[in-house]
Amino acid sequence: MIMQNAEEMQFPQRLGAKNPGLCGDCVHALIIESDRGSAFVRCELSFTDTLFEKYPRLPVLRCAGYAKDEERSVS
Repeated sequence: MIMQNAEEMQFPQRLGAKNPGLCGDCVHALIIESDRGSAFVRCELSFTDTLFEKYPRLPVLRCAGYAKDEERSVS
């Protein structure tokens, strides 16, 4: 399994047709890629706060933990 920061990958291409919503430019989002090539968004906040799902259903349209990463942009 390959884990990469979301900033190292482009969401739309990696996640297929799925729009990640707020996760697309959130500092807490991490992309997990399986051995079979599937990609998932993992929320790093889920490790310290049970209010956040480990693998949120996309697209995420509202999130109390959202923090925009100014260096990341989603095409």
